[in-house]
Amino acid sequence: MKMKQELSSVVQMAVASSVTLRVILGEDNCQRVILRDGVPHLMNDLLAEVQRQCNLPGSFRLQFRDPEFDNEFMNLTSPSDLHDKATVKVVFFSESSPSTHVAVCQDGSPPPPYFRASHSTYHSPVLSPSHLSSSSDTVILSTPASTSGASSESSLESPSESASSLKSSQWPSVFDVPRFSYDSELKLQQANTAFNEGGTFLTPDPKLKSSILDGLAEEIVKYKLYPTDSDFEEVAKALIKKHPCLTEQGSVTGCSGWKVSLKYKLGNYRTKLRNVGCMEVTVNSLKHKPQGISSPAYGVKKP
Repeated sequence: MKMKQELSSVVQMAVASSVTLRVILGEDNCQRVILRDGVPHLMNDLLAEVQRQCNLPGSFRLQFRDPEFDNEFMNLTSPSDLHDKATVKVVFFSESSPSTHVAVCQDGSPPPPYFRASHSTYHSPVLSPSHLSSSSDTVILSTPASTSGASSESSLESPSESASSLKSSQWPSVFDVPRFSYDSELKLQQANTAFNEGGTFLTPDPKLKSSILDGLAEEIVKYKLYPTDSDFEEVAKALIKKHPCLTEQGSVTGCSGWKVSLKYKLGNYRTKLRNVGCMEVTVNSLKHKPQGISSPAYGVKKP
């Protein structure tokens, strides 16, 4: 009897330590990954296990739903952020030389640690401070070929590039927040009224937040595809000025979270533009380099 109880206890402990993850591999494609010994303490072990169970080729990173950002997908840098039944998403990298620094992620976000399947190792990209551009959301490595002046930049331009450029004018002196979808504007109008009457702040649901970020991104790219850090802050401040109900409590500026979300949204938006053939974005892609040129920064246009 005692033996049965001990065996039952061991089985219960094993079940309790097991963690199941829902892994999104692509559109309409997800898989269950079971971690028998629980979530590994090291990112390398977690990435290797996901790669093994899902049979993934190439280099990739993971994203998880971050409760601090309304469960939007954010880059996973620590296994401790995961729990049982958590959802993670696989994001593949463009293949590049092993000796090349990772200049920018495929979706435009800052490069987190990632997994290179060919070496089965966990990498943390090293970026020299001298290589950082003035824009904090996009890391651009400089080489003589990309900084040789106007003549080098003009050689990259073509009629198709001019036709695909979305910029209509210079950055405005005062950023005008656009109107969002009808239902979003209705929610914001009601929330602004509640804020003016009783100081009640609005915590936007994921659908409303996505609508706001999409509208702001579409307005931003009319002027710049690669806004600077100060540009993002200006847009975020303009947003909470027009809609004070969206002001973030506990934030020094009242909009630091919006600023971060905008940076990620613009990175994703640039990826969409590159996929539909926008040359101004494509020219900065690592996938489109002349034969024999392996430098990630070759042909990068400064914003």
